[in-house]
This record gives sequence, C-alpha cells and structure tokens, in this order.
Amino acid sequence: MKFYNLIIFIIIFFIKTGNVLSENTIFNVNNIIIEPKKYRNNQEFLDQAFKEGFFKLIERISLRKDYIKLKQTNLDEIKNLISHFQIQTTNKENLLKKSINIYFDKEKINNFFYKNNLTYSDFVTKKITVLPIQYINNDINVFSNNYFYQNWSKSEISNEKYFKKLDYILPIENLETINDINLSNKNYENNDLKKILSDYGNKDMALIHINIMNQKSKIFLQSVISGKKINKTFQVNNIGNTDEEKFYDIIIKNSKQEIEDIIKKENILDLRTPIFLNLNFKLKSVKDYKIFQNILEKMSVVESYEVKEINNESIKIKIKFYGKLKKFQQSLDEKKIIITIKDNQWYAHLR
Repeated sequence: MKFYNLIIFIIIFFIKTGNVLSENTIFNVNNIIIEPKKYRNNQEFLDQAFKEGFFKLIERISLRKDYIKLKQTNLDEIKNLISHFQIQTTNKENLLKKSINIYFDKEKINNFFYKNNLTYSDFVTKKITVLPIQYINNDINVFSNNYFYQNWSKSEISNEKYFKKLDYILPIENLETINDINLSNKNYENNDLKKILSDYGNKDMALIHINIMNQKSKIFLQSVISGKKINKTFQVNNIGNTDEEKFYDIIIKNSKQEIEDIIKKENILDLRTPIFLNLNFKLKSVKDYKIFQNILEKMSVVESYEVKEINNESIKIKIKFYGKLKKFQQSLDEKKIIITIKDNQWYAHLR
C-alpha cells in the first residue's frame, strides 16, 4: 500500500508542477520602482518597468561585452520574453509609487540568447573574500593608508545599481597578512592566496594588486574561483584628469567588474549543448522526492526532467540541463544531495 501511495503522490505532484520547470529566481526581477505621475498613462509606466526589468536581468546574467548589444533589444521583443508580472502600490511621504515584479520566461530567454548566439551566467549571488592592496611610491599599503581597502564597500561606488551579485568579504587587519604581502615584494605570483585569505570560509577569493602611477594604474588580479586559479592584468587610466578620490573610485568599480566577469565566465551556460543525465534517486520517505523536485525547480541550469521508472526504493529521473557536469554535481552537493557514481551510473540521496 505504501508503494502505491508513493506512486500516486509522485504522479499527482509531477502533473501539478509539469515537465518543464517554469520559474526560477535568476529570471525574476523584483522591486522595480516607478512613479506613475511621470507618465501619461498606465501603459507608459508599464513599458518603462518592462525595459528596466530587462536591463536588470541582462546586467545580472550577461557578460559585459554582450550587455551593450542586448540593451538595444526593442520593447516588443522584451514584452515577448515576459511570463507575468505583479504590481503593488505604495504611498510614502505622500508620493504614490508602483513596485513591479517581473517574471521572465526561462524557455523564451534561452531561445533569445541562442538566437543571438550568446551565452549567459547562472550564478545569482556569491560570497568572495577580497583584499585590494595599494602600491604607490615604492610603498605597499595593505590595510592602513590603503584607500581601496578602506573604501571598497562604499555605497556610492558599489557596482550594485541593478542587482547585488557579489557579497564581498574584506579580511580583518592582522600582522601575519601584512608580513606575507611584504615578503612577496611585488612578486605577485609568490603570494600564497589560500594561505592569506582562507581563514574566512569562502572558496572564492582574490587579491587585487593596484599600482598607482601618476594618472594611470596597473592592476594585477590574482584569484581562485570555483577551485580554479585565474589571474588577469588590466589598466585603468584617469582620462578626464579627475581628482584622486574619484579616480580611485573608478579603479574600485572597474576591479569589481573584472571580478564579476571572471565569475560569470566560470558559470557560463552553453545553450547549444544541453546535457542529459539519468539519475537514480533513493527514497527513504515520500517527502524525499518532493524535496528533490523543489531543489531541481530552483536550479536555473535545469531545463526539464522526466520520471522514467519508479519502484519502492528509488526513482529514475532523466534530467536535461546546461553547463558543466562537474558544476552540476557541485550544485547538488551544496544543496545537500549526495551523489555517488558507480559503473557510469549516477545515484543520489538526501544527506
């Protein structure tokens, strides 16, 4: 009887939720604030909300090199990408405002990027430990007298206009870190990144070496992202001869953009090559399947799934997803799904 109840539960739940996963937070853009009085009618302020929502979405998931191209998308095409939206009215300080939540259709977004021969990143938010180091006049400023360390999180220069993608963790001032940095004496490759920044519990970390030379800066970005060492050198020039503080703020903004792009590239989904995975999910109780299905629904990389076989001990599911197999396995592990691979067969159960 227990087995038949399990089958009935799974069939009902499967029919209710559907084969294709319809919603995911990566495609939802919330809290777009519009003042209706600035527009002649409801359609005008809705059109503005749709454009702002789309710009927020592409700023969140696309690489910088693709963002400008995508901003040229016309309004009709943007509307076609929207599944549904919600409107809430607020009245603060006698000022009427509308708050709009927009839900973009994942399948249409995938087709849109595929048609334009573009890829996108699936990461939503991520913690990363960073330490910007200032080099100027042969001095190495790690914590004190380091504008970049002291102002990295300053709100007006934070690159979070549309969506907070990265949660930056700055290390606390300590003598050991200062000694480690000074010992390298600008030989950046000699820095043991994990030794310097591993105490903060994040797998992702970066040292940003900023050399100031009059009206330009040369920056060496040394990072470990998703277990992979990635280094990059770039330059920021003070083109408009702005004052020192504004120039340094531009350096912080550009450094954040470079870090963000590196992380996006490590989480890119190639829509041209989906992966199909047959997975045997072990059941300890009826609730296990529902928990696992909820996890799949929240994974933006998952396009669809299909239950192939059911017995009283496990369910065999065929999952279609985008991205790297190893990254998919890591994502499941982070969500407390234990994966074992035996004879090229994937087995999973709740931790």
